[in-house]
Amino acid sequence: TTSNWHNVVAIRDSSNNLTAYRNTNIFGSTQTNSVTDSTYSTIGNRGSRWFDGNMGPIQTYNRALSAEEFLHNYNALKGRFGL
Repeated sequence: TTSNWHNVVAIRDSSNNLTAYRNTNIFGSTQTNSVTDSTYSTIGNRGSRWFDGNMGPIQTYNRALSAEEFLHNYNALKGRFGL
C-alpha cells in the first residue's frame, strides 16, 4: 500500500525451506531444491517489473537466522519506519 512501510524478510535454511515474512507474519513458504544464489540476485526487480518506492536497510546473511535473531532485528529497526 502506498505510504506504508513493511519489513519483508525471506529466510532460506540449509534444507532449502524458504519462508517469507511481512512484519513478523508468515505470508509464504515453500520447500524447493531450485533456489540458488543467483535466483534472487536482483533486489527490486521481478522480470520486467521494477519496484516503485523506497527501501530501508537491506541485510544479507550467509546462514538462516533464528526466530529470535529475526525478531531482534525487526524490533531494532521498526521504530525508524513507524511500524
